[in-house]
Amino acid sequence: FDVEEVGWLMLVASGRVILLPAVPGEAVTIGGEIDNYTLDGSALYKEYNEFLTTARPLQAAASKYDFKQACKDEIAGMTSEQVFDLYQRKMRENSQPVTDAVMDFVGRHADHESSMMVLNFLNYAEDMEQARELISAVVFNGRMRPLYEGPMERVTRFGASNPLNGKPAPDFKLKSIDGGE
Repeated sequence: FDVEEVGWLMLVASGRVILLPAVPGEAVTIGGEIDNYTLDGSALYKEYNEFLTTARPLQAAASKYDFKQACKDEIAGMTSEQVFDLYQRKMRENSQPVTDAVMDFVGRHADHESSMMVLNFLNYAEDMEQARELISAVVFNGRMRPLYEGPMERVTRFGASNPLNGKPAPDFKLKSIDGGE
């Protein structure tokens, strides 16, 4: 695809989604199976593929974590706030191997645009800021900056650091299937 600006390309196959950074002037070839695809093409995508090879098994392991099952004895008798705090802590611990892989990659590729491509794997604003500090100013302020701003907005708005998380939802009404409220 020819793209005019840096952004994200969402590819859907067999009910699965691949979110791929789209970069003007960079060629990428996607190969393999949907659950184990590889990227080839320009040096930028080859570096990103290096990260994916490391991160994919870590992400798979993290996605198999079942908080309710793992903590069922621990959460008995806790308040909802205590359960939420425990959930936040356990999910942070569970995602730490992926976070560590991102930080390692960014640290080794601080002067490469590929370091900006891996930021979408982070789930906490503090981690985004830490990764940003590792990236050279030239790369951070270059054409790849939208790959920081988008994920940072996501983790700030929807992520664990959002001050609205864990707070009661406002009262609301919905229509039932029989037309009542």
